[in-house]
Amino acid sequence: MVEAVKAVIDFCFDDLELDALTSGHDPSNVQSKRVLEKCGFGYVKTSEYYYEQFDLLTHSMRYILHKEKTKVAAG
Repeated sequence: MVEAVKAVIDFCFDDLELDALTSGHDPSNVQSKRVLEKCGFGYVKTSEYYYEQFDLLTHSMRYILHKEKTKVAAG
């Protein structure tokens, strides 16, 4: 999975010329957390979302990856 995410990151930064990417996962999804961290994403905060149509309160751990930081790490 890490290789697939890194390919998407490369595409977003190299081909789409984006400056940053964000991602998130459910706090109980430890595998997703590991993938994001191995790909260089940094934790920002845990957000709370309420879905009115389902009367459901959920949480998401939010991460960010800046293009400059990937160049420094690869450098």
